[in-house]
Amino acid sequence: MYFSRLETEVNQTCRIEEIVDLRALQEILDTFFDATNLIRIGLKDPEGKTLISAYKHTLRSSFCRLIRTCPEGVQRCQESDRWGVQQAATRRAPFIYTCHAGLTDFTVPIIFQGECLGALMSGQVLLSPLMPEKEKEILARCADLPIEQGKLRHTLREVAVIPYSALESGLRLLFIIAQYVTERELKARTEAQLIQEKLYLAQERQHAAELESDLHRARLQSLQSQINSHFLFNSLNTIARLAVLEKAPQTERMTYALARLLRYSLRKVDTLVPLAEEMDQASSYLEIQKARFQDRLDVKVTCEPTCREFQLPCMTLQPLVENALIHGLEPKPGSGCISVSAQRQNDEVVIEITDTGVGMSPEHLAEVLSEKDRVESRGHTSGLGIRNVRQRLHHCFGGQFSLKISSEEGKGTRVILRFPHKLLTTG
Repeated sequence: MYFSRLETEVNQTCRIEEIVDLRALQEILDTFFDATNLIRIGLKDPEGKTLISAYKHTLRSSFCRLIRTCPEGVQRCQESDRWGVQQAATRRAPFIYTCHAGLTDFTVPIIFQGECLGALMSGQVLLSPLMPEKEKEILARCADLPIEQGKLRHTLREVAVIPYSALESGLRLLFIIAQYVTERELKARTEAQLIQEKLYLAQERQHAAELESDLHRARLQSLQSQINSHFLFNSLNTIARLAVLEKAPQTERMTYALARLLRYSLRKVDTLVPLAEEMDQASSYLEIQKARFQDRLDVKVTCEPTCREFQLPCMTLQPLVENALIHGLEPKPGSGCISVSAQRQNDEVVIEITDTGVGMSPEHLAEVLSEKDRVESRGHTSGLGIRNVRQRLHHCFGGQFSLKISSEEGKGTRVILRFPHKLLTTG
């Protein structure tokens, strides 16, 4: 045996799929790799089994894939993964360790209400260039496997070399992301329980109108990230400065864009903000997505000076921009464009979000425009759907605004918002 067994098993009363939106987490992991080009990340359950992986078949190195071509190698790798997850769960902290073959792995536990539901795991890498002594040691660990030593040696020399400082920086950021995901869900569940208790009391006291207002406010608040923002932004700034020292300008830009995105999302969603801030938020989001889609995504964000001070609820544009990307361009083969513009037309402020994506059928468009709260119409970052955007605008402007959507299959979708310019304008 290469690892000692833990005497106590990790207790699990709920599955990670019930706590974490795996699709959203997949996008976070893919974006993280696109932005840093540092390490590939996968999600494991408490037994070390893969739930999702970034870039699927490229998660493991050629050396590790070769090891897994025989049953003995698969068993050792699975035991190594399980041991790493359990060690991280026991420590309640990220854990860097050496796998059965002698390469470096790490795990970041995902803790929810004191339980480890799984871990973000990555590897396998070398912390320094491969020296003859290290090569000899690794090959000796694998000598009893039915794999040709020449092939092992060849693939071993292709294993990525990641300096410990860079690995540690990525590890800290992933731990922050793991805390963000679980603490957000815990906050939402706690507020949902409080809402139910208020509902019972309100029914007893016949305060239905007051409860509806509280419920609406709690729903909006539960969509926001409730993490230690000071710690988060200090960490992101540290990583950005490290990127400058390591001469990685793309990583620096992506880190600062992510910091701006998260800082803005922590604001109260019922706050009124200038349109210029909403446009900057959309630009930060699309800048991060450009790193992921590269030449597949063209972005245009423009705002006329006469519209910059127009006031509207925080996080109005973000859900619409996310929908354009997630449901418009992401399923489309090849390249596409997302355009966000704001201009003055006579006495109106007109905001357009246009994509050249897959578009929608008339039936699908009718469903989106209906009053149904469709889960798939929500964005990953904002958590707010089109229906919610419409309700919030109606609460703010009454009937003095319009939200129209037009779409054609194979050509794209356009969302147009119109407001009287005299409303909520400070400039």
